[in-house]
Parts: sequence; C-alpha cells; structure tokens
Amino acid sequence: MLTDKILAALERDVLPWQRGWDQGIAGAPMNPTTGRIYRGINNLLLRMMQDAAFNGDPRWCTYRQAQARGWQVRKGERGTTVVFYRKLQGRGGEDGNTCLVSPDAAGEGACPFFMLRASIVFHATQIDGIPVYNPPGIAAELWRTPEAVQTILDNSGATIHYGGSQARRLAGPFRPVTALHCIYLPPKGAFRSDAAFAHNELREIGVAASVLVVVY
Repeated sequence: MLTDKILAALERDVLPWQRGWDQGIAGAPMNPTTGRIYRGINNLLLRMMQDAAFNGDPRWCTYRQAQARGWQVRKGERGTTVVFYRKLQGRGGEDGNTCLVSPDAAGEGACPFFMLRASIVFHATQIDGIPVYNPPGIAAELWRTPEAVQTILDNSGATIHYGGSQARRLAGPFRPVTALHCIYLPPKGAFRSDAAFAHNELREIGVAASVLVVVY
C-alpha cells in the first residue's frame, strides 16, 4: 500500500522528502487534538495524501479523537493508515518463552523491543463540525525574488497561489490552450532561500508548459 502511494507520487513528479521549504511553517501534517506533528513515515504518507487533494489544511485525527471533540467523520469516508512504534521490555521466562513486562522495565534479563501499532486517521475535509482551519501567520520572506525569475513569472500566463505545504500545478490535456494554468506553492516565507523558491516555481511552470507542448 505505502509502496504504491510512493510510486504514484513519483509518477506525479512529487518528491515530498526533497523540498526547499520549511514544512513546519508551510503546514506539516498534524493532529488537531494533540497539537503534535506526525513524524517519520506517517509524515511522508500524509503529505502525499494532502498533495493528492490540495486544500492547505494539514489536520488529521482518529475517529475517536474527532468524536471526543464533538466532531463527526462523515459516513462512507475512507481513512488513512498510520503506524506507531511503542518501546517495550521483554524478559525470558523459566519455560523459555518471552514475557511482556512494561514499557520502562529494566534490569538483568530485560530485552527491549518495539511493537508496531496501526491506526486509522481522517483528514479534516472528511470531518463535519471541525472548526475552520486558520493557518499560522508567516513572516515575510527574508530574500527577494530574482529579477530574471520574476520576469518569467510575469510572462508565463499562469495564476500562482501561495498557501499550503506542497507545490503542484493544474494543467493537462483536458484544458484548452488559452486557459490560465494554476500553480500552487507554499507561502514565500516558508522557502529557505531565493534559490529554493526559484527552483520550485520555475520547475512547476516548466512542467505545465511541457504538458502543452506534448499535447498540442
């Protein structure tokens, strides 16, 4: 399942593990009931899911967490699997079998190991009653857009939207040549440098342009 999602992301030319912006600023996947950002493979998986349906909302939580807040996951919605590892201690018993002790047990004969636990989470767009997402304020970028890059952007004919935590474009064979292409990027203040911003913006414009060249 995870491998299929990664392959699908590669086919869309999306590399969520290689980005030129601070995902914490731009809106990394997080749990609105705990305030924690999802880490590790969960962060990668949920970011790819957000890329598939861009809306800038990074919130994910379980059915029970939503229910405890008075929210309701809509009937028929399909959740996304995330995994957690819990560190436990095992101790060899007299019969040679391993007995589970506790998460913090120690001492002679103790053998630490990790237990994998899966959980299903739902995106905020799948939950009724959840408050409207208010993205955190982002300071203005500390760099200036290179003049040459700005000239290309101004003459590209594309409509550029800033917000969310991913870069993507809406262009394809079913859009007329005269249609304005929409490009979505994180806020400028989330990019680490002018070079990172220029690389991502020009890349998205280049991909959108190549679609038109190939199709038409």
